[in-house]
Amino acid sequence: MGRSRVLSVLIVVALFCAVAMTRGAPTPTARVSAQETPSFLFYIEYTDTTSVNNEYTNTVTAINTTYGTDYTYENLTDYTELEDKITGHYALLIMDQEEATLPYTTFRDIGNAWEDTLYAFVSTGGVVILLDWDSGVFGAARFILEDGELMTFGEVQADYPDGYIGTMNSLSVADINDPLANGLSAAFPPTTGTISYNDPDPAGTVVIQDNNGYAVVIHKAIGNGHVVYMGFDFFSYGDNQMQLLANALSLSPPSPPIPGFPVGAVAMGLLLCLGVVTIIRRRHPTVNQ
Repeated sequence: MGRSRVLSVLIVVALFCAVAMTRGAPTPTARVSAQETPSFLFYIEYTDTTSVNNEYTNTVTAINTTYGTDYTYENLTDYTELEDKITGHYALLIMDQEEATLPYTTFRDIGNAWEDTLYAFVSTGGVVILLDWDSGVFGAARFILEDGELMTFGEVQADYPDGYIGTMNSLSVADINDPLANGLSAAFPPTTGTISYNDPDPAGTVVIQDNNGYAVVIHKAIGNGHVVYMGFDFFSYGDNQMQLLANALSLSPPSPPIPGFPVGAVAMGLLLCLGVVTIIRRRHPTVNQ
């Protein structure tokens, strides 16, 4: 067999080997220009958008006040459309879902439906932020993250201001080195619509805790991206709540994750396979035409 034909066969074998090695790998990212304006996707299917003091308007106002207005956004009102809409966005902000009238299992269904899409988005640099309080059950929206395999939780231990489960009267920074803590007061009061948990995800960092030591804000890095859980909504809010949300949005990458072919993983597999092919060729040299 001639050298050129052998070389062609070896290249095909190496490519096949590389692709085989990367099957099932999370989708990595292709990057666009870092000069683009950040774009965020707001999930608001069960968010209050119509009352006088609605969380949707308050949340956007809080973002504009502290993060700034140099961004674009798109609203997601049907969870089944996430895969089609998330491409090109830097972060997914899941606003408080208090208007949900269905059982909390609805959020489990959403988490299960989003699992693969969210993992690919986060692992390649995207940011997922969830604001949570009461969706018929305290902390029900957390199941989007839990059943989406992004973050685990214990049980709700305290709620403010009513104290139906347990009481809290102050919040404090638990980890001053976490980027979410930038610009925060060491201690500050909770606002109406705040909950806390025991047993937060061991792979995450508790950034904000209540006076009982229970977790209110949790930050977890996955691959190149981030998942942030905030146990409060924006029915009412203070400077620290606004700063926390701004800090979370600022975790966004310099350009949006874009689903694509696993180029990096394939390249690594290709290099490994070419190394094997080289060894084989040295042991079994080809014959000239």
